[in-house]
Parts: sequence; structure tokens; C-alpha cells
Amino acid sequence: MSPPHSVLCPLLKVEPPGLRIADHLGNFFQRNVTDLEFGALDADKGVAALIKHEGKLDDKRDAYFQCAVLYTSSAGERRVRLHNLAVPVSQVLGNVFRFADMDATMTYCAKEGELGVLRVLKSDD
Repeated sequence: MSPPHSVLCPLLKVEPPGLRIADHLGNFFQRNVTDLEFGALDADKGVAALIKHEGKLDDKRDAYFQCAVLYTSSAGERRVRLHNLAVPVSQVLGNVFRFADMDATMTYCAKEGELGVLRVLKSDD
């Protein structure tokens, strides 16, 4: 028995003012800067985003991220899954590390390192 999966899954994202998504890691096709397309999506797939700070943020308000996945279920139904994330804004660097998800951070660093090695090996050919 295989886990449920979805096919033809575009992912749209919204960035808060002052922050931008600079890069993505994962198995997807990127037709333009805002959309990611997955051939199939299930519980074992993931995507990571590198967020860059580009402006002044109000530390009295949270920053909100939103992404939507339009997908076709295994039963053939078209569905939308919406993900919202609110993160606190802080001027204290220690708070950034205190509230960070270290598992996600280390996974991103490992994937980025792996891609770096693959780029070097590819350039040697």
C-alpha cells in the first residue's frame, strides 16, 4: 500500500514586505520567480526556502508567509491547500536563534552543501 500522493501541484507564495525568498531547494520545476511546480507531492516531499532581509521590519508586528498548493488528489478531485506562517520580528539577534527550528536549518545547510559538491563535480567534467 502506498501513501496518498497528488499530481500536478503548482505552489504559489506570498512574501511579507521587507523580506524576500531568495532561493528554493527541492525537487520541482520553476517556470517563473513566484511559482514552483511539482510533478507529484506526498508526505515525504519537502521544499526549503532561503529568506533574505531587504528592508526595515516593524518589530512590534509579526511577519507572515503564505503559500498555496493547487493539486489533484488520487481520487481526481482538485483541491487547494493553504499554509500560513507567522514569525516574530526581533531586533535582538539572540532571539532569532532562540526561536529558530534547528532541524530545518541543519537540513537546509546539508542540502545546500550537497548541491555545492554536485556543482563542483559537474564543473570538473
